[in-house]
Amino acid sequence: MDLNFEERAVAFIDILGFKNIVNLAASDSRKQNELGKLISLLSNAVPQLNLMLHINVPKEIIPEYIYISDCIILSTPLLSKERGNHRGLSILVMRVIQIANLMRSNGYLIRGGISVGQVWHSESNIVGPAYQEAYKIETETVVPRVGLSSAAREIWIKTEGHGNSMCLDYKGCFMVNLLHD
Repeated sequence: MDLNFEERAVAFIDILGFKNIVNLAASDSRKQNELGKLISLLSNAVPQLNLMLHINVPKEIIPEYIYISDCIILSTPLLSKERGNHRGLSILVMRVIQIANLMRSNGYLIRGGISVGQVWHSESNIVGPAYQEAYKIETETVVPRVGLSSAAREIWIKTEGHGNSMCLDYKGCFMVNLLHD
């Protein structure tokens, strides 16, 4: 197996309240129905968002994803070999906001982490320090938000500046503005 690590932006997104729904679904048919709808929502979220993209959007800049249980993991190259103006972190942040809006409109909140660095991402797996860091950020976040690593924050400020409201610094945490439209 050839593991080709590359510089990517990685997001690890967790749906809050999933464990409780799963536990209740074991004995409550209404909760089983709710769980089934949530699983369907999770499995279709990224493919539905991808269908809304213009046909001319290059495939290489569309974030790759994996859906596992109640988590969605996304990654995209930080830089494009073909498109000099590609800003992978910005594209990933936009996709996280889209997912947050979709989940919120269905009654669910998310929590997560975004990192940048070395990753190998296939259709069925993701491995690398950036993925591990994004996961760690999610596990250390106690409120519904998606925090950025310090390296991701540096890249964001360098490429987007302080005027872009898709990310913001709030009470010492640099995070995605999940309420951004």
